Amino acid sequence: MNSLKEIAKIKENWAILLNTLNPLLESQPTNSDLLCLRGETLLYMERNDEAVLDFRRALELEPNSIQVLNGLGNALGNLKGWDESLSFYNRAIECDSTKAFLYRNRADVFLKTGK
Repeated sequence: MNSLKEIAKIKENWAILLNTLNPLLESQPTNSDLLCLRGETLLYMERNDEAVLDFRRALELEPNSIQVLNGLGNALGNLKGWDESLSFYNRAIECDSTKAFLYRNRADVFLKTGK
């Protein structure tokens, strides 16, 4: 179990990463990898609305990226947007059906919603 001090340090590290990514994205606004990384960082910081925005922008640039599709599914699931979350997991599975984590994430939505 993490101590409160360890948790605070982890949160501080996420903030440092976010502060590093922001200026990079200002100079490279169409870099889908940076958008995805910032989306994942925002997810860990529980800033899901902002993460969705970054993942959607990345998806416009890389429509078949399983990393982006999975990130969108995660962020929307955290916001209880279950149907949309499922659709992104399904799209990711269509792009690459060999990734077990995509099936697990989709199953989590089924378990949470009873579908």
